[in-house]
Amino acid sequence: MSQMELALASGISQKHLSFVETGRARPSRRLLLRLVGALSMPVAEADTILLAAGYAPLSGEPSAGSTERYTLLGNAHRVLKAHEPFPGVAFDSQYNVVLSNSTASFLLSYLVTPELLNGKVNLVRVGLHPDGLATRIVDFRGWREDKLRFIRNMAEVSNDRELASLYNETSSYHSPGASSLRITGAYRNGPAPASPPSLSLQAFGSRLNFTTAITVFGAASSEQNRLMLATYHPADSKTAETLRSVVGRPDR
Repeated sequence: MSQMELALASGISQKHLSFVETGRARPSRRLLLRLVGALSMPVAEADTILLAAGYAPLSGEPSAGSTERYTLLGNAHRVLKAHEPFPGVAFDSQYNVVLSNSTASFLLSYLVTPELLNGKVNLVRVGLHPDGLATRIVDFRGWREDKLRFIRNMAEVSNDRELASLYNETSSYHSPGASSLRITGAYRNGPAPASPPSLSLQAFGSRLNFTTAITVFGAASSEQNRLMLATYHPADSKTAETLRSVVGRPDR
């Protein structure tokens, strides 16, 4: 469903919907109900959206667990919002995006094919897919190898089937000079490697250089009530100036 189609189905203007999508306008509970209704969302998914926005769920009073989840999402949202105009995302243990600030949403919509942003958006898939950031990442081959090595180790250590499936999918993507890899047994190449400390992208006729900070939000013992936040900090003044210029542009 396009933005125009969703706006028409929800009875609002496309401009208003665009402002809600990018975080420039805060939606009312009534508007969110229109949107989830137009998208035919299941009650559980609608409740997640309502709680994240600070409203009561459709299924009645939130449980202790959902209240804790709302608090977690609210705290993560405030950190990501404060990080603008630089990008930031919150993701779960399978690297599925749960929240993103308006800068990250804009960059993804500009740099990534729309098909990769439909439904559940996964950071690893977006980063490694040929129609994702693969053609934008500087030194993509080295970045890819580090990322796949890390995901493979995490899948082995946690015995997480979703991570294993994600690894097998993304390692098979065609990439110059890259072989197709599969999980064949325990990972025995030493301790878990750290995620790449930096990211460089070619975009807007410039090179954007970032240092990345990963923060864990929530209880380490609770899978449901834990999020990871990735905030991308400009590594040089040129990157900061470019982002401020592009993100602040009225026609973006």
